[in-house]
Amino acid sequence: MHNKTPKISVIIPTLNEQDTIQQVLMSIPMSKMPPTEIIVVDSGSADRTVEFAEVLGVKVIAEHKRSYGNAILQGIRNAKADIVVVMDAGYQYNPHEIPRLIYPVMRGECEMVLGKRLAKATYPPLAPWRKVALALMSLLFNFLFESTIGDFTSGFRVMTKSIAMDILPRDMGKDPISFQVQSLAAASIRNFRIKEVPVTYVQRPVRDKIRTLTSIFRLFTLLIKGRLYLWK
Repeated sequence: MHNKTPKISVIIPTLNEQDTIQQVLMSIPMSKMPPTEIIVVDSGSADRTVEFAEVLGVKVIAEHKRSYGNAILQGIRNAKADIVVVMDAGYQYNPHEIPRLIYPVMRGECEMVLGKRLAKATYPPLAPWRKVALALMSLLFNFLFESTIGDFTSGFRVMTKSIAMDILPRDMGKDPISFQVQSLAAASIRNFRIKEVPVTYVQRPVRDKIRTLTSIFRLFTLLIKGRLYLWK
């Protein structure tokens, strides 16, 4: 860990991630990054996630609402750096790619960077029907919020802390989709500069199609509600 005042804060929300949390933490390329702090925000894991993170000397914060979005808010509020990285603890995203995402923000090219999953390899490959569904949802998002985002549900994001505090509501939804949609919709409607950088992505074990379709329907509902709210 760097001893200097951090320029980057990596925020990792967790809930029962003992199988992957140390792999994620140890894969962050600290030597290739500016002074960086890592903040794990745990939403009440029943396994050894917290213990495994603390063994590596990482700061761990408890989030009592058991909410993905509020865990991220907690991390951002506690971040000492001006630039924050948000990524999942399940090793779906490769921490070695963090430098590629932070430098466009550091250079002032944009206020937010998204890791674009479908532009590079995905393991295992997404089912064709899911690709179509995500493409249609992206088209709907871009239509509603007048943007050109290719992967608006990416969980691998970099943004300035000031922007993050501006666009995130005080109380976020429990699931990742709420955070992903609300934050990006607010950034788009405020005309913040958003850049996408291709990243590799490893899918977690595929859930049954019914649950996936339910998530897609929820995503559709969030998009419509988000647009109606911002029209007020």
